[in-house]
Amino acid sequence: MIFKLSSNLIPPNDFLLKVTAIAFSPNGMRLAIVTTDRTVMLFDENGERRDKFTTKPAEKVRGINVVY
Repeated sequence: MIFKLSSNLIPPNDFLLKVTAIAFSPNGMRLAIVTTDRTVMLFDENGERRDKFTTKPAEKVRGINVVY
């Protein structure tokens, strides 16, 4: 696989956000990026951000992780 940098997807901020996960759709037309502040950003094939949402941490109930 060959990657070519065409532009920055996430603009630089005053603070550091580490990327924890990157996932492509099966057809390679969509991209999802997850940062340390539990934010998921979805990008289209042109590199434009289409959606952004936050996630909740999992709760522990008697030693079992429960995700809502």
